[in-house]
Amino acid sequence: MRIGWLIVAITLLGAGGCAPRARLLVLRPAELDLPGVARIAVVDFQGEGESGKIARAALLAQLSENRHFALVDQAELARVQPAAFQADGTDESLAVQAARDLGVDAVLAGQVVSYNVDDQVQQDHHIAIGGGGAAKSSGSKAGGFGIGFDTNTLHQREASVSLAFKLIDARSGEVLAARQASHTFQGRIVNGQGEMPGREKVLNDLLAHCSRDVVAMIAPHYVPVEVVLARQYWGNGLSDLRHGNDLAKRGDWTAAEAAWSAALERNPRNHAAHHNLALASEVKGDYAAARKHLDQAIEAYAASLYHETRTRIAISERDYAAARSQSLARLPPSVPTNTLQPGPVVLPTSSATVSPAGYYTPLPGDDITRLPPPAPEAR
Repeated sequence: MRIGWLIVAITLLGAGGCAPRARLLVLRPAELDLPGVARIAVVDFQGEGESGKIARAALLAQLSENRHFALVDQAELARVQPAAFQADGTDESLAVQAARDLGVDAVLAGQVVSYNVDDQVQQDHHIAIGGGGAAKSSGSKAGGFGIGFDTNTLHQREASVSLAFKLIDARSGEVLAARQASHTFQGRIVNGQGEMPGREKVLNDLLAHCSRDVVAMIAPHYVPVEVVLARQYWGNGLSDLRHGNDLAKRGDWTAAEAAWSAALERNPRNHAAHHNLALASEVKGDYAAARKHLDQAIEAYAASLYHETRTRIAISERDYAAARSQSLARLPPSVPTNTLQPGPVVLPTSSATVSPAGYYTPLPGDDITRLPPPAPEAR
C-alpha cells in the first residue's frame, strides 16, 4: 500500500519539483504612450568627438530591429535644411522644422552624457619572510636567504555610457518624452588570470543596452521570460512530453507544441501536457487557448505551478493587449516601411558594427515560435 502511494506522489511531482526551464518571448507595451507617432527621424546626439554619431547609429540599429516606427534618414532632413547639420553639431530647432516639412511625426534627439572607459593597472609589492625565492603562479617572486619579494598586478577596467534623449513632436515642437538611460561596467583581472573584454566591445555593449532601454520606453517590444515546464515520470504520453520539453528548451516552440499535443492524444487528462500547451499558446499570442489549457490542467491536478503560470499569463495578456493598442494607435495604422534599411550600422570611428543588439522585437502577428539566440545580459 505504501509503495502505491509513493508511486502516486512521484507522479504528482511531475507537475513541478526540479522541472526543466525554457524561455519564451512576451510582448510588452512601451512605457510611454505616443498615439499618432508613426514616422520618426533620429538625429546626431550632442557629445564629445564622434560619440553623438555613434549613439545615433546604435539607436537606429535598435529601432530598425524593433520596426514599430518608420525611420526617416537624417540625410532627408539635411536635404531640406542643410544648416541643421553642421560639423559643430545638430541644430535641433532646424531639424524639427525640416521634419515638419517632410511630414515626419517626431524627432529623436539628445546628448551623450557619458561615453568613457578607464583602465588602471596597479602593482603590489611586498616582502615575504620565510620564502625560498621560487616563482609563484599568482605573481612574481624573487629573493633568497628566507626573504621573498612578491609582486601582484591588478588590472581594472571601468566604463560608463549614459544617453539623455528627448522625443520632439515635429508638428507642435512639444517634447513628448525625455528620459536618461545609463549602464556601467566593472571588470578586473589579477596577474593576467581571467578574461577582460576589449575597450571598444565594452562601450558598444553598454551603448546597445542604453539604446534598448530607449526603445523600450517609446515602442512596444518583446522580452524573453524564463518559464518552468511541467513534466511527468511515467504513464501515457511520457516520451512525447519529454521530447516536447527538450524542444522547448532549445527554443523550438512549434515542434514542442506538436509533441505535447501528441502526449495529450495519448492521455486527454495529461495535466503536464495541458500546462505546457498553455505556454505554447502564449508564445503565439493565443491567450484564449492558453486559459483553456490551464483550466484543464488545474481541473486534473491543482499544482501550485499551474496557478502561478495562470497568474503570470494573465499579466502577460494585459501587456499584450496594451502593446497591440499602442501599435494600432499609430497613424497611418498600416505597417510602416522604413526609409532606412534594417541591419548592422557601421560605426563612424572604426570598422566595427553595431548589430541590432538587445531583444528580438517582431511586430504583433510575426512568427515567434522559434526563439532566437539569447541576447547579451545587461551589465
